[in-house]
Amino acid sequence: MQQMCRFIGAFLFLTVCSVQDLKRKRISVANPLLFAVLGIILDLWQQACWADYLPGVFLAGCIFAFAKLSQEQIGMGDGLVLLVLSLFLTGRELIAVFLTALFATAVVSGVLLVLKRAGRRSRLAFVPFMTAGLLLQWLLWRG
Repeated sequence: MQQMCRFIGAFLFLTVCSVQDLKRKRISVANPLLFAVLGIILDLWQQACWADYLPGVFLAGCIFAFAKLSQEQIGMGDGLVLLVLSLFLTGRELIAVFLTALFATAVVSGVLLVLKRAGRRSRLAFVPFMTAGLLLQWLLWRG
């Protein structure tokens, strides 16, 4: 039951942010803030340990650093989404979702480049790939 609540919270959060990322190419702070509060309430209900957040905080910190160093080739919003997502997923789950999203992004980017639908400097919204990664990982976790 608790795992299903966490998954639903993560899925709703990523879905809302995906729509926003696709439409505006930006993630506003309001949605992550709202879902962060929801995630904290859920974690208090489940009596989560603060150490459970460390992998997500570390991964989000790496994304924030990379965004700054690369002049936002990957957006700060992606780091914010990962940070909030760490309130819903374990470290292992979060890393699996992130790596699945990276792989899917690479495949789609490669296809778009081969088909000449995108150039080397084209930008893709990353959060929808995280949503797909979450769904794929959830199917794998259930099996």
